Amino acid sequence: MKLREGKVMSRCDVGNGCSISCSGGCAAIYWHDTGECYTACYNTKAAPIAATLSGTLSIAVSEMPAGALAGLLAQTALGPRLAGLLRSSAPISLKLEKAGTEDVIAALLAAAS
Repeated sequence: MKLREGKVMSRCDVGNGCSISCSGGCAAIYWHDTGECYTACYNTKAAPIAATLSGTLSIAVSEMPAGALAGLLAQTALGPRLAGLLRSSAPISLKLEKAGTEDVIAALLAAAS
């Protein structure tokens, strides 16, 4: 969906009421082990997620720069493995449902390359 001035509307939805729409990139993460939902828009300042985020996750990312996503996840169990993406501006788009931590890391690294 296009907005005025050429901006694109991004939608990230992982079910369980965990979704977000924004102009620019977005990310939604649902942590099945706790029922917690985390969402972020690229064009707004978001604090890093301060949770472990290990176990089973559903994640949807749409046009989020890899570095911004890595920064968002820096304090989680995923953070150390994604640190190499911090300087990347490559946009990531992917959706995973009920994936383990290692599968999420592998998919994010593959999407950024």
